[in-house]
Order: sequence, then C-alpha cells, then structure tokens
Amino acid sequence: MKKNTVIGIIGVVLLIVVIGVIYLVSSNDNTSDNLTNSVPNRVDGDSKVLVTYFSLSETDDASNMNEDEENSTVIVDGEVLGNTQYVAMLISEYTNGDLFRIEPVTPYTTNHDDLTDQALEEQENDARPEIKDPLESIDDYDVIFVGYPIWWSDMPQILYTFLESYDFTSKTVIPQL
Repeated sequence: MKKNTVIGIIGVVLLIVVIGVIYLVSSNDNTSDNLTNSVPNRVDGDSKVLVTYFSLSETDDASNMNEDEENSTVIVDGEVLGNTQYVAMLISEYTNGDLFRIEPVTPYTTNHDDLTDQALEEQENDARPEIKDPLESIDDYDVIFVGYPIWWSDMPQILYTFLESYDFTSKTVIPQL
C-alpha cells in the first residue's frame, strides 16, 4: 500500500507539471525569450488563471518525519508542504494565477493509517465532504488548474464536492477531467 501511495502521488504531481508545461508552451507566441512569455497574463486581459488544489501533509514537523510523512511532503524554507500544494504554488507562480486551497470543514487526520481508512470509507459511501470557505464563484476565470493526490486509485471525495459546486462550461480545466 505504501509503495502504491507514493507512486500515485508522484504520478499526479508529474501529470500536473507536464500538463501545465504543455499548456504554457502551447500558449506561447513562438518566441523563445523565456518561459514567462508563454504564461497567460491576467493583467493584460488574456486569461485569468485559478490554481485550485487539495493537499494534506501528514505532519508539520520537518525535523521528525516517518517514511509516510517524508513521501507525501516537500520542505521549503523549513515549512512542510504537501506535494500537491508545492506543485500548485509553482503553477500559480508561473501562470500569475490565483491560488485556492480546497480544505474540508472537518479536518482530515494526519495519521496515515487512519487517513487511508477514512479515504476508503468516504469513497465507498460516495461522500461529499463540505468545503471550508468555498469560492463564491469561478466566473472570472478562464483557466482552472485542479491539483490533488490519488487516494485509493481515485481523487479524494472532496474534489467531487468542488467539481459539483461550480459550472465549468467554457473554462479550460487542467487536467481535463
């Protein structure tokens, strides 16, 4: 299970990065000055970008992590970030996009075994965990990145809550869901 979890997390992170880079490169006007030339610039009115993500670090103590915690986190300047959170921050920086973290009203446990049990139970029950401080609207955005880890071969159930809460018609959603 631990190996599959790590492979799933790495796969999602790589998928988000690859799709993001493809999007950025494909939107380039064929100049090769630098990567930022290919980034939609909301200030110029081209595309307004929203980077949404769900990420859960299993600890906030960078000095005392077990193997599961090490496999699901990135440490930046002493701060423990979830892998998906870190990638979302990078995409937001490169696209000049707004960043929105999807968080549940009732926080998930940070105990790995309990968390995997809870994730499986939510999936089996087709649960829709409530989002803490949801966005009022996504109407102003043209491009929406959605980042998440893989739990039990699927996205966490809170992502279904998020995706069912908004109208994505005429939006470019990355990855395409």
